[in-house]
Amino acid sequence: MTLQQYGPERLDELALRMLDVASLFRDMANQQRQGDPKAAVGLHDRKLLEWLSSIEVWAEDARGRQQTEVIRKRGAERAQTMARKK
Repeated sequence: MTLQQYGPERLDELALRMLDVASLFRDMANQQRQGDPKAAVGLHDRKLLEWLSSIEVWAEDARGRQQTEVIRKRGAERAQTMARKK
């Protein structure tokens, strides 16, 4: 697995893709409500729920690494600023 660099644009692309998928499910739910709410559709969801769980864990881990990197860079910048003031 290769570590990929993600800036704001790539993170936005991921977010928009997830929103598109969420929108599909919302459309399905709204169509169901407009038709017969009791006529549910059968779906195999075990893998989907596993994947969503993995995505949630991955996203939380990524956010933690990003926050750590931001703090590290701020600390390095402050250290340089303090060194210049001496």
